[in-house]
Amino acid sequence: MNNAAGTDIGGDGRGFPATSPTLMEELASADPEVRRRRLQDLIARYWKPVYCVMRSSWAKSNEDAKDLTQEFFTRSVLEGTLIRSFDPSRGSFRTFLKGALQHFMMNQARHQATLKRGGEVKVLRLDVPDEDVSSLVADHASLPPDRLFDAAWKADVLSRALRNLEEKLKAEGKHDSFRIFQRYDLGESPGTPSYEDLAAEFGMSAHMVKHSLGAVRAGYRAAVTEILRGTVENAELLEQEIRDLFGA
Repeated sequence: MNNAAGTDIGGDGRGFPATSPTLMEELASADPEVRRRRLQDLIARYWKPVYCVMRSSWAKSNEDAKDLTQEFFTRSVLEGTLIRSFDPSRGSFRTFLKGALQHFMMNQARHQATLKRGGEVKVLRLDVPDEDVSSLVADHASLPPDRLFDAAWKADVLSRALRNLEEKLKAEGKHDSFRIFQRYDLGESPGTPSYEDLAAEFGMSAHMVKHSLGAVRAGYRAAVTEILRGTVENAELLEQEIRDLFGA
């Protein structure tokens, strides 16, 4: 930019789960269906960073990385005490999850024979394409695990927010506004066009181009905020997550 039921993980990423301030509370519910539904929400938010770390930092194959990702969420979240240990007043769930992942990998050698493919019935079912991790994080090989986790998280959140925003603007008949945003802010073509260039291309004034960009940028930030809401305790922590995403 210039300035007991299975849980599916992966797929086309559509229908990003609605955020909820009770996400962590419902994960600790005694009702297994409530827990399963909220676990699905949680995994939809964080499976990709966990998978990237397994795949790249620990040099695992696609299938092994999927198995380890599955085992991490099953052991640490579904069967473990991860949710009960989380104190939302001390930081975001993302930061907490990174520490839990480090601990899980340190102890992984003790559980080599557990949850092997073809063994126990799997509570989680992964549907992750066999793709190069560089398609998710370009410089993944040079990043330590904690930074790779954050980079994959950032790429995933921003791509989901962008997709949600595009769908919203299309539904409102404002797809040209999204295309202007792509051209000017996302650098999807060589060089940055001027307001005048875009005005001529889309049949509007330069002032209208500037106004459109401001509105779409605000919509993009709102889409990001909606994805992050429910994994932090307060507005201050939410703003910190946003700063971490945009580097400001």
